[in-house]
Amino acid sequence: MTNTIDQALDYARAHPTRDGKSWAGWCESLIWRAGGFTRSFASAQLAGDASGWLNPDWTTAPRGALHYWSGVGGDGHVAFDLGGGTLLMASSRVSSLGTALGLIHFLDYKLPEYRGWSLRHGTETLARSATAGAGTTPLEDDMTPVQEKMLAEVHWMLSERVRPQLNALHDGTGGAVHKKLDVVVWALTDPKAGLRKMLGDLITKLIPSWNGHPVMPTAPKPGPPAS
Repeated sequence: MTNTIDQALDYARAHPTRDGKSWAGWCESLIWRAGGFTRSFASAQLAGDASGWLNPDWTTAPRGALHYWSGVGGDGHVAFDLGGGTLLMASSRVSSLGTALGLIHFLDYKLPEYRGWSLRHGTETLARSATAGAGTTPLEDDMTPVQEKMLAEVHWMLSERVRPQLNALHDGTGGAVHKKLDVVVWALTDPKAGLRKMLGDLITKLIPSWNGHPVMPTAPKPGPPAS
């Protein structure tokens, strides 16, 4: 399981250097290690490419989001959002937590080629913190393998199909809708969120069979008119 954003920050504080050397040039490595992700990328550019649609409005990014930039010699750049626009990153521009490691506000970073933010690092997201679902009790994740497969399809649909269509509307509500959608997508990937199990059960009821593609129930044909 991946780390929470608090655990990612704790990792950074405990590792002021990268294997005894500077963190400069290793922004993607920091994200991979601190986030506890299973997949690493050769560059932040490739990580951003694999993370689906990127929201270009940095002001709507929640705590735990990942910000992606292009440029930097083609390798791009990536950083964690700690809330309020404060970023955790590996960069020669910061040093508050270590050698080329620290915090900086988004507006102070000023790398021009901003791509956008996402909750995803590739196909993974950070685990939610214990306070993320305040007022709720985490539920055990006892989804069946079939439900897991269905859920992966739903997650892909929300990230790759629904979100881009919302972005294309340009009706002034996209930002708020995207933020709510991101919360849902994040919850779908959290084994303790409860939403996974609930949605899995719902899909099972709606879809009687599964062979790699959803099969929606066919509505019953109307019978002959009453005489």
